[in-house]
Amino acid sequence: MESFIDTLFIDDMLAFAASKAAAYDKMPESWSRDYRVNMWAKTYLDLLIYDKRLESEILAFADQYWDYSNVRKICVQYYLERNDHKKAIEILKTSIEMDADFSGLVRNYRLQLKELCLLNHDHEAYMEQLWNLLLIDLSSDINLFKELKSNYSSRF
Repeated sequence: MESFIDTLFIDDMLAFAASKAAAYDKMPESWSRDYRVNMWAKTYLDLLIYDKRLESEILAFADQYWDYSNVRKICVQYYLERNDHKKAIEILKTSIEMDADFSGLVRNYRLQLKELCLLNHDHEAYMEQLWNLLLIDLSSDINLFKELKSNYSSRF
Protein backbone atom coordinates (compact mmCIF):
# COMPACT_ATOMS: atom_id res chain seq x y z
CA MET A 1 0.00 0.00 0.00
CA GLU A 2 2.84 2.38 0.83
CA SER A 3 3.99 2.47 -2.79
CA PHE A 4 0.66 4.00 -3.84
CA ILE A 5 0.40 6.64 -1.13
CA ASP A 6 1.38 10.22 -1.81
CA THR A 7 1.27 12.27 1.39
CA LEU A 8 0.20 15.29 -0.63
CA PHE A 9 -3.16 13.65 -1.34
CA ILE A 10 -3.64 11.67 1.87
CA ASP A 11 -6.57 13.81 3.04
CA ASP A 12 -8.32 13.33 -0.31
CA MET A 13 -7.71 9.60 -0.13
CA LEU A 14 -9.07 9.49 3.41
CA ALA A 15 -12.18 11.42 2.39
CA PHE A 16 -12.75 9.12 -0.59
CA ALA A 17 -12.32 5.92 1.46
CA ALA A 18 -14.62 7.22 4.22
CA SER A 19 -17.30 8.22 1.72
CA LYS A 20 -17.14 4.81 0.03
CA ALA A 21 -17.40 2.96 3.36
CA ALA A 22 -20.35 5.12 4.40
CA ALA A 23 -22.11 4.73 1.05
CA TYR A 24 -21.81 0.94 1.03
CA ASP A 25 -22.80 0.76 4.69
CA LYS A 26 -26.17 2.32 3.78
CA MET A 27 -26.94 -0.36 1.20
CA PRO A 28 -29.28 -3.25 2.02
CA GLU A 29 -27.57 -6.06 3.89
CA SER A 30 -25.80 -8.57 1.66
CA TRP A 31 -22.47 -10.33 1.41
CA SER A 32 -21.25 -7.86 -1.22
CA ARG A 33 -22.11 -4.90 1.01
CA ASP A 34 -20.18 -6.43 3.90
CA TYR A 35 -17.23 -7.16 1.61
CA ARG A 36 -17.14 -3.60 0.27
CA VAL A 37 -17.55 -1.92 3.65
CA ASN A 38 -14.81 -4.17 5.06
CA MET A 39 -12.53 -3.24 2.16
CA TRP A 40 -13.08 0.53 2.36
CA ALA A 41 -13.00 0.67 6.15
CA LYS A 42 -9.71 -1.26 6.09
CA THR A 43 -8.32 1.14 3.48
CA TYR A 44 -9.33 4.13 5.60
CA LEU A 45 -7.78 2.71 8.77
CA ASP A 46 -4.61 1.72 6.92
CA LEU A 47 -4.29 5.29 5.67
CA LEU A 48 -4.84 6.72 9.16
CA ILE A 49 -2.19 4.44 10.62
CA TYR A 50 0.23 5.11 7.76
CA ASP A 51 -0.20 8.86 8.29
CA LYS A 52 0.41 8.38 12.05
CA ARG A 53 -2.87 9.99 13.02
CA LEU A 54 -4.00 10.22 16.62
CA GLU A 55 -5.20 7.06 18.30
CA SER A 56 -8.48 8.79 19.13
CA GLU A 57 -9.15 9.43 15.43
CA ILE A 58 -8.36 5.81 14.55
CA LEU A 59 -10.57 4.45 17.34
CA ALA A 60 -13.45 6.80 16.52
CA PHE A 61 -13.61 5.41 13.00
CA ALA A 62 -13.13 1.85 14.23
CA ASP A 63 -16.04 2.24 16.67
CA GLN A 64 -18.27 3.36 13.83
CA TYR A 65 -17.53 0.18 11.83
CA TRP A 66 -16.87 -2.21 14.72
CA ASP A 67 -19.26 -4.85 13.36
CA TYR A 68 -16.87 -5.56 10.47
CA SER A 69 -14.14 -8.13 11.04
CA ASN A 70 -11.42 -6.30 9.08
CA VAL A 71 -11.79 -3.29 11.35
CA ARG A 72 -11.24 -5.40 14.46
CA LYS A 73 -8.31 -7.21 12.81
CA ILE A 74 -6.62 -3.89 12.09
CA CYS A 75 -7.22 -2.75 15.67
CA VAL A 76 -5.63 -5.98 16.96
CA GLN A 77 -2.62 -5.41 14.73
CA TYR A 78 -2.46 -1.74 15.78
CA TYR A 79 -2.27 -2.69 19.46
CA LEU A 80 0.18 -5.52 18.86
CA GLU A 81 2.54 -3.12 17.10
CA ARG A 82 2.35 -0.89 20.17
CA ASN A 83 2.86 -3.87 22.54
CA ASP A 84 -0.54 -3.35 24.14
CA HIS A 85 -1.37 -7.03 24.41
CA LYS A 86 -4.18 -6.49 26.89
CA LYS A 87 -6.27 -4.48 24.41
CA ALA A 88 -5.46 -6.88 21.59
CA ILE A 89 -6.65 -9.80 23.73
CA GLU A 90 -9.88 -7.96 24.58
CA ILE A 91 -10.59 -7.34 20.90
CA LEU A 92 -9.85 -10.96 19.99
CA LYS A 93 -12.23 -12.23 22.68
CA THR A 94 -14.91 -9.84 21.48
CA SER A 95 -14.31 -10.92 17.88
CA ILE A 96 -14.73 -14.59 18.80
CA GLU A 97 -18.18 -13.76 20.18
CA MET A 98 -19.19 -11.44 17.34
CA ASP A 99 -18.07 -13.75 14.53
CA ALA A 100 -19.18 -17.02 16.12
CA ASP A 101 -20.97 -18.04 12.90
CA PHE A 102 -17.73 -17.84 10.89
CA SER A 103 -15.60 -20.80 11.96
CA GLY A 104 -12.56 -19.80 9.90
CA LEU A 105 -12.42 -16.37 11.50
CA VAL A 106 -12.94 -17.78 14.98
CA ARG A 107 -10.15 -20.31 14.45
CA ASN A 108 -7.75 -17.54 13.39
CA TYR A 109 -8.75 -15.42 16.38
CA ARG A 110 -8.14 -18.37 18.72
CA LEU A 111 -4.73 -19.08 17.18
CA GLN A 112 -3.73 -15.46 17.63
CA LEU A 113 -5.14 -15.40 21.17
CA LYS A 114 -3.27 -18.60 22.04
CA GLU A 115 0.03 -17.03 20.96
CA LEU A 116 -0.69 -13.84 22.90
CA CYS A 117 -1.48 -15.81 26.05
CA LEU A 118 1.82 -17.64 25.63
CA LEU A 119 3.68 -14.33 25.21
CA ASN A 120 2.01 -12.96 28.35
CA HIS A 121 2.87 -16.09 30.36
CA ASP A 122 -0.82 -16.79 31.01
CA HIS A 123 -0.58 -20.57 30.94
CA GLU A 124 -4.18 -21.17 31.96
CA ALA A 125 -5.60 -19.03 29.14
CA TYR A 126 -3.08 -20.54 26.72
CA MET A 127 -4.25 -24.06 27.60
CA GLU A 128 -7.88 -22.98 27.32
CA GLN A 129 -7.29 -21.76 23.77
CA LEU A 130 -5.49 -24.96 22.83
CA TRP A 131 -8.41 -27.02 24.12
CA ASN A 132 -10.89 -24.74 22.34
CA LEU A 133 -9.02 -25.11 19.08
CA LEU A 134 -9.07 -28.88 19.33
CA LEU A 135 -12.54 -29.46 20.78
CA ILE A 136 -14.74 -26.54 19.78
CA ASP A 137 -13.19 -25.57 16.46
CA LEU A 138 -12.54 -29.25 15.72
CA SER A 139 -9.11 -28.50 14.34
CA SER A 140 -7.39 -31.41 12.67
CA ASP A 141 -3.96 -29.82 12.99
CA ILE A 142 -1.67 -32.47 14.43
CA ASN A 143 0.77 -29.77 15.58
CA LEU A 144 -1.86 -28.34 17.91
CA PHE A 145 -2.41 -31.77 19.39
CA LYS A 146 1.36 -32.21 19.88
CA GLU A 147 1.54 -28.76 21.45
CA LEU A 148 -1.23 -29.65 23.88
CA LYS A 149 0.31 -33.03 24.65
CA SER A 150 3.70 -31.45 25.39
CA ASN A 151 2.10 -29.41 28.18
CA TYR A 152 1.26 -32.50 30.19
CA SER A 153 3.67 -34.67 32.06
CA SER A 154 5.13 -37.77 30.45
CA ARG A 155 3.13 -40.11 32.68
CA PHE A 156 0.02 -39.71 30.49
